[in-house]
Amino acid sequence: QVRDMIAAHSINEPCAVDNEHKLRDAFQNVQGYVPAYYLFDSEGKLRGFAAGERGLDLLKATLDRLMAQTSQVAVS
Repeated sequence: QVRDMIAAHSINEPCAVDNEHKLRDAFQNVQGYVPAYYLFDSEGKLRGFAAGERGLDLLKATLDRLMAQTSQVAVS
Protein backbone atom coordinates (compact mmCIF):
# COMPACT_ATOMS: atom_id res chain seq x y z
CA GLN A 1 0.00 0.00 0.00
CA VAL A 2 2.86 2.37 0.75
CA ARG A 3 4.36 1.88 -2.70
CA ASP A 4 0.94 2.45 -4.28
CA MET A 5 0.46 5.73 -2.40
CA ILE A 6 3.98 6.91 -3.25
CA ALA A 7 3.26 6.31 -6.92
CA ALA A 8 -0.27 7.75 -6.79
CA HIS A 9 0.94 10.99 -5.20
CA SER A 10 4.21 11.24 -7.16
CA ILE A 11 6.25 11.37 -3.96
CA ASN A 12 9.93 11.64 -4.86
CA GLU A 13 11.42 12.01 -1.37
CA PRO A 14 13.05 9.02 0.32
CA CYS A 15 10.44 7.07 2.26
CA ALA A 16 10.86 4.49 5.00
CA VAL A 17 8.38 2.17 6.64
CA ASP A 18 9.08 1.98 10.38
CA ASN A 19 6.84 -0.89 11.49
CA GLU A 20 9.10 -1.65 14.46
CA HIS A 21 9.28 2.04 15.49
CA LYS A 22 13.08 2.06 15.52
CA LEU A 23 13.40 5.38 13.69
CA ARG A 24 10.57 6.93 15.67
CA ASP A 25 12.17 5.98 18.98
CA ALA A 26 15.77 6.78 17.99
CA PHE A 27 14.98 10.25 16.62
CA GLN A 28 12.54 11.82 19.09
CA ASN A 29 9.34 11.23 17.13
CA VAL A 30 7.46 9.96 20.17
CA GLN A 31 4.02 10.62 18.68
CA GLY A 32 4.93 8.85 15.43
CA TYR A 33 4.08 11.80 13.18
CA VAL A 34 4.33 11.33 9.43
CA PRO A 35 5.82 12.49 7.27
CA ALA A 36 8.80 13.07 9.52
CA TYR A 37 11.91 15.04 8.57
CA TYR A 38 15.25 14.80 10.37
CA LEU A 39 18.18 17.19 10.00
CA PHE A 40 21.64 15.88 10.85
CA ASP A 41 24.90 17.77 10.99
CA SER A 42 28.14 16.64 9.36
CA GLU A 43 28.98 14.61 12.48
CA GLY A 44 25.72 12.67 12.26
CA LYS A 45 24.11 14.42 15.23
CA LEU A 46 20.38 15.07 15.09
CA ARG A 47 20.01 18.85 14.92
CA GLY A 48 16.36 19.24 13.99
CA PHE A 49 13.10 17.38 13.65
CA ALA A 50 9.79 18.40 12.16
CA ALA A 51 6.73 16.53 11.04
CA GLY A 52 3.68 17.00 8.92
CA GLU A 53 3.16 18.41 5.49
CA ARG A 54 4.92 21.66 6.48
CA GLY A 55 7.82 19.83 8.11
CA LEU A 56 10.41 20.91 5.57
CA ASP A 57 9.31 24.53 5.91
CA LEU A 58 9.68 24.26 9.68
CA LEU A 59 13.23 22.90 9.38
CA LYS A 60 14.33 25.75 7.14
CA ALA A 61 15.07 28.09 10.07
CA THR A 62 17.18 25.43 11.78
CA LEU A 63 19.03 24.69 8.55
CA ASP A 64 19.68 28.40 7.95
CA ARG A 65 21.04 28.76 11.52
CA LEU A 66 23.32 25.73 11.14
CA MET A 67 24.59 26.97 7.78
CA ALA A 68 25.33 30.41 9.27
CA GLN A 69 27.27 28.80 12.13
CA THR A 70 29.23 26.68 9.66
CA SER A 71 30.06 29.76 7.59
CA GLN A 72 31.27 31.64 10.69
CA VAL A 73 33.53 28.75 11.70
CA ALA A 74 34.94 28.51 8.16
CA VAL A 75 35.77 32.24 8.13
CA SER A 76 37.47 32.16 11.57
